Amino acid sequence: MSQLPRSIHLTGVTNARELGGIPAAGGRKVRNGLLLRTGALCDGTADDLRRLEQVYHLAWVADFRTLKEAMARPDPPSHGTSFYHLLVIDESRSDMGAATGSVASHGWSADSEAMVGMARRNVFGPEAYCELLFTAWGLESYRAFFDLALKNDGEHALLFHCSAGKDRTGIGGVLLLSALGAEREAAVADYVLTNEYVAHDIARVEEYARTHYPQEAEALLPAIRSTVGVAQVTMDRMLDEIDARYGSMDAFLAGPMGLNSRKLERLRAIYLE
Repeated sequence: MSQLPRSIHLTGVTNARELGGIPAAGGRKVRNGLLLRTGALCDGTADDLRRLEQVYHLAWVADFRTLKEAMARPDPPSHGTSFYHLLVIDESRSDMGAATGSVASHGWSADSEAMVGMARRNVFGPEAYCELLFTAWGLESYRAFFDLALKNDGEHALLFHCSAGKDRTGIGGVLLLSALGAEREAAVADYVLTNEYVAHDIARVEEYARTHYPQEAEALLPAIRSTVGVAQVTMDRMLDEIDARYGSMDAFLAGPMGLNSRKLERLRAIYLE
């Protein structure tokens, strides 16, 4: 994993990387070491937690998981770090809420049978992110995420995560990069980078499907890949829907996300160089 792009070198935490170095507004780029995105922190080693504290001076953690996920696998305490629970999913109502709850105690991709089950239901189909973002829960959580990002003094890291660091975290990463002036292609490229980080898990679940469900495995492979990893079509669909509903990403950020010109300027002053 140490060879993967933008890795923050955590041995126990899945999909752990940063946004530093991504091209953004006005020929600038995202500053290194300030914006970290990961899977659940509960599997982090003592060295991982020490690294977050001492190398990245971690000050804020935004946790997008459901209450059930967070209670089953709580974030470990970290000296000098404030934790914020931003509930993207109403777990009592959505299929994705049921899906996250079903694997809450195991870690996201650890249960291959559960992954295949979600692939069968196509939980992470093309409409999945629209169903996450365009709800009262989703809009409120991501707006709160931007409010949290604006607290930074430019000297400490903000880490945001869910269980696998790919869907709820992926949406947060794309929205944040968009606010920082990254082109859509650059923001989506960071999102798709998840597939490199979880390639081993994708291969494992694919092999499980071929072994246990040989008659339907090939048909299930695309859904398995979007369940364990990510599918660009899902993010593209969400971004297209933002344009359709609000006219542009800029209008969405200024409206539901509450980023007026002053806040946008402040956000870029903190995170760009």
